[in-house]
Amino acid sequence: MNKFFHPKSIVVAGASADKDKVSNNIIANLLEMRFGGKIFPIGRNGGEVYGYRIYRSLTEIPQTADLIVIMVPAVGVPDLLEDAGKAGIDRAVIISDGFNESGAEGIRLAEQIKQIASRYSIRFIGPNCQGVICLESGVCVPFAPLFRHQVKKGGVSIITQSGSIGWIAATSLSHEMDGISKVASIGNKLDVDELELLRYLIEDPETKIIVLHLEGFSDGRKLFEYTRSSKKPIIILKSNISGKTSQIALSHTAALASDDRVSDAAMGQAGMLRAGSLREMLEMCKALTLPILNGRNVAVMAGSGGLALIGEDSVLRQGLGMAKLPEDLLRKIAQMGTWKRLNITNPVDLGGFFNNLDILDAVESVLSQREVSGATLSLFRTKEYDSPLTCAELVDQIEGVCKRHAKPIALHFVSDFFPWLK
Repeated sequence: MNKFFHPKSIVVAGASADKDKVSNNIIANLLEMRFGGKIFPIGRNGGEVYGYRIYRSLTEIPQTADLIVIMVPAVGVPDLLEDAGKAGIDRAVIISDGFNESGAEGIRLAEQIKQIASRYSIRFIGPNCQGVICLESGVCVPFAPLFRHQVKKGGVSIITQSGSIGWIAATSLSHEMDGISKVASIGNKLDVDELELLRYLIEDPETKIIVLHLEGFSDGRKLFEYTRSSKKPIIILKSNISGKTSQIALSHTAALASDDRVSDAAMGQAGMLRAGSLREMLEMCKALTLPILNGRNVAVMAGSGGLALIGEDSVLRQGLGMAKLPEDLLRKIAQMGTWKRLNITNPVDLGGFFNNLDILDAVESVLSQREVSGATLSLFRTKEYDSPLTCAELVDQIEGVCKRHAKPIALHFVSDFFPWLK
């Protein structure tokens, strides 16, 4: 698997002298991510693109490449794969669609490329995928444009059947947390599947958290076995859970629905963290970067009584408990803010706290308590109030408090006023 993420040379099949051709985005992405290896574009009309000569066939390329990325009409893929095998190329990413997700002719082509790959011992990802991204090596072969400012190097690696989900997760995790290490969009997974990639990522030193987005399992028993053996957290977003979505999935990546209740129970037993939505999947990644909750007692702080009660409900729904806060701490908090309050308890109503320094003081005081294992903080903001500490600075300071006390805190901002978060 390492050769997919760390090739020293890449052939891009489907290149064109017309820079507007979508397949040329693959070359543009490699250049944008500063891939350090050699790039060999090939296209039947020849020419030049991004300063590279476009070879008319694989026989013209001066060396055996480590990887070929194929983006041509499906009917042309078997011949290209055959030529790659003859040229000694043993790794391929097939971006092209039109295979077993698209009818009888597509199924025939799928069987054909499987036979060719087997004959030449070629391992391939796809077809019908966005390929791979590796920020360590600069490999980036989706046909969707990707720019350096959209992604940053971190510890999350993603295996997905959907190219768009991989792209959204990669950019969102780079914007909202430390970033990503690798992405593998596997599409129809006719050859390389989630099992092989999962085993690779479990051993990959650059990967700290593994995210799976799957529409169907290749081998559920093996998947859960590998998960149980992993020391790294594994988050899964399993879609295609009902008969109503199975036809969409079939036309998308040729995945078939399974009994979701059975899958859910097996995932839980294997220790997988199941996300119910893309948003929840991203939030789980962020939560896993926080200090581990060392107990069950949570303090809930919120900028309004309504938010405080919703926070308490969420804590109790997860089987956690509400921390009992000392009376002297509660009296201190009651005297803070713009107006004084009576009967402060947990959840802590921070209504009237418009000075961010007061909020920071409250958070520091609460997290310093031995009885508190972790906390949540929900704030309602309609504008940036006059305060020595901006909202952006407040977030940074709270992160420091969290690390100092080795306790997690979940921040929740309810507002359409988010420019400072950017």
